Amino acid sequence: MRPAPRKLKAEVWPEFVRQHTHLRAFVSDECPGVDLNRAIFQNPFVPLIRMRAGTGLGVLAAHDRRHLWQAQALRQLEGFPRS
Repeated sequence: MRPAPRKLKAEVWPEFVRQHTHLRAFVSDECPGVDLNRAIFQNPFVPLIRMRAGTGLGVLAAHDRRHLWQAQALRQLEGFPRS
């Protein structure tokens, strides 16, 4: 995985919201009968690791909270561009 090229907030935030809207729709519309505590998937980044779908969604939420925290902390640094 490689970091994306630098983008403006005006580009990043709508894409973040779009991806999460898609994920929520997928989980609720495409997987309504799936038991998230029984369904297991292979980690796409570390193929030797398998986890339950519910755990994966929890990891994704925590990962996203971390990114949001990082962005907020960065924006509060003195001298950070405000444009």
